[in-house]
Amino acid sequence: MLLEVYPDLSGAEGDIEASGTLYLDDGESHGYQRNERTQVNFLYDGKKLSVTKLLHDVNQYAKAATKYVNEIKIYNQDKEPTSIKNLYVKGFAGARDQKVDFVYIASSKEIHITNLGLPVDEGLTYGKIVDLLQINF
Repeated sequence: MLLEVYPDLSGAEGDIEASGTLYLDDGESHGYQRNERTQVNFLYDGKKLSVTKLLHDVNQYAKAATKYVNEIKIYNQDKEPTSIKNLYVKGFAGARDQKVDFVYIASSKEIHITNLGLPVDEGLTYGKIVDLLQINF
């Protein structure tokens, strides 16, 4: 799954520059009426990407547990990162920060990040902010 981030750079430093909500259900049935759905909000502050589960934990869309963000494109970036770390792996026993692969494209001011396995819903708890990526400049 590809996540595209389009920051609004007009705010003060430290403000959330981009946010967006992802809603998933099967798209075919009325299972969403039986809480078979998920909804998460992604936040990007210019250095960190985080996610928050917006629906209570009673909402169980089993297929969301198999969905992962494998690629991210962040636009409107004037600088090339020195490193990007996958912070989500910290939550697992024995895990350390994992560097991810990225390319900075100066002509389009884009950071293209790959080698990810960020959760869409798996392991998230309602209302709890989980840091996913740390971008170092």
